[in-house]
Amino acid sequence: QWKRISDAPHPVTSAPGLSYGQSHILIFGGATGDHLGQILRDDHPGFSPNLLVYHTITDTWLVQGEIPISVVTAEAIAWGGGIALTSGEIRPSRRTPKVQLLVHDTGARATFGAINYVFIVVYMVGLVIMGLYFSKREKGTDDYFLAGRRVPWWASGLSVLGTGLSALTYISLPALIYGTDWFPYPGYVGLILVPIITIYFYLPFFRRLNLVSAFEYLEKRFNLPVRLYGSAQFIIFQLFRISIVMYLPAIVLSTITGINIYVCILSMGLLSTFYTVLGGIEAVVWTDVVQVIIFFGGIIVALVIIPFYVDGGVVEMFKMGMADDKFRILYLEWDITATTFWVVAVGGGFGTLIQYTADQSMIQRYLTTKDEKAAAKGLWLNVALTIPTGLLFYFMGTALYVFYKTHPASLNMGMQNDAILPLFISQKIPVGLAGFVIAAIFSAAMSSLDSGMNSMATAFVTDFYRRFKPNATEHSCL
Repeated sequence: QWKRISDAPHPVTSAPGLSYGQSHILIFGGATGDHLGQILRDDHPGFSPNLLVYHTITDTWLVQGEIPISVVTAEAIAWGGGIALTSGEIRPSRRTPKVQLLVHDTGARATFGAINYVFIVVYMVGLVIMGLYFSKREKGTDDYFLAGRRVPWWASGLSVLGTGLSALTYISLPALIYGTDWFPYPGYVGLILVPIITIYFYLPFFRRLNLVSAFEYLEKRFNLPVRLYGSAQFIIFQLFRISIVMYLPAIVLSTITGINIYVCILSMGLLSTFYTVLGGIEAVVWTDVVQVIIFFGGIIVALVIIPFYVDGGVVEMFKMGMADDKFRILYLEWDITATTFWVVAVGGGFGTLIQYTADQSMIQRYLTTKDEKAAAKGLWLNVALTIPTGLLFYFMGTALYVFYKTHPASLNMGMQNDAILPLFISQKIPVGLAGFVIAAIFSAAMSSLDSGMNSMATAFVTDFYRRFKPNATEHSCL
């Protein structure tokens, strides 16, 4: 099928071109046809020097500077970290032996500012203080792994939400919606139904067994090797997961703000380790509460600011989104190989079921409240927050699409799509608020990181250390 896209700024023929990054196409110079049919020979003024850039997501063209030597009938080749233009024709019947090399930094570094750094440092110092505070309450493994079952229901519910969300949600979900439409939204059916199923069937089961590790059940139901296998799988999976959870925001933030990638990873890793080791699950839950608040505050700040940069504001954003079919949710074809409604809803539902009923970091949250009723109230809070949470991130993706469609020059040529939200933060969010939103991305990563580390410690001590050293003291286990 053929589809018409936006017209180029001028006619282009015989021009070298290639794809660049995830979403750009570059076209170098070319003949515009201005002198078609004229026999000018050496009097020919030459071909267009324009470097045309087409963005495949926003369907926009931009003239991005000029080529030193305008050529046609040449080849554009990715080489040596750049793009080489090999030889070519500089006038009709006149060739050049010269080779041109374009080297371009695909990052979008902006001056982040001292005030923004101060905000991030204050946030991180606050986490350290919380870890020190809760360390005074850690008297044994019951405190460390289950918080002495004294966590309020609403804090448990927010912690469950924070554990399910991550920097992948914060960065990749808006980027996915920015590049496509709302097709993943039916997956929220599972996020609503699964916690309800958990409340009535799984929560009573885990609470009444009086478990610390979810894998203890596997030994009761089957045997010891099954328990050890399940626990080991979980620990290995968490190691890989937290690596990704740290790496994605680190590489994006490093690209946008210029903060060294190793500094990003070490600051998140060491801080999370510090307050998690000191304060146990109680510190994890309460820092999750703070991080969820910052998490939502950051995305709301960005959503409020975007309409001010779009002529017509929110109304125009909705009009443009509707016109470009960016709000489409339902793909009702019966095709199990495509992201249709049925595939997303059913597949997403079963994925969520695994997370809520077999993930130690989730199940541990159900056990930190004083009783089954309080744990259920926390899960009901999680259900209530699911729909608005999804809407925030989906609207953010569409808002970013509208902003960059109306401001194509603000896009960084060849950038990765996952950098789109941090790019907007660095470009348009005022000083101070930008630090707040970047802190929200850090908090999104750390809320998953601390949960993973504490649940790994719980699984290792309960399923391996204590299981094979039944006479181990509380002190040695802690």
